[in-house]
Amino acid sequence: LVKLIETTVKSEHYESPNKPIYLVGQSFGACLALAVAARNPKIDLILVLANSATSFNGSQLRPFIPMLEALSKELDGGLDYILSLTTGA
Repeated sequence: LVKLIETTVKSEHYESPNKPIYLVGQSFGACLALAVAARNPKIDLILVLANSATSFNGSQLRPFIPMLEALSKELDGGLDYILSLTTGA
């Protein structure tokens, strides 16, 4: 997902290099936006984030961590970064 969003961001930046790009995300979407911003520090990104998994430990998604960790090995490390944001690891 990070690479998909990143591709779109880079395409938009190529089309309009002098305009900021707004990324809006809530919960996991906010984590994705943070990951894309961290990987692209030279692109002018404006982030609008809500609940960027700050309460992840108490969320209903917690049981899915083992599955996400297993998937991260297949997804070239992008998910590792997102999981580190959500779990604080």
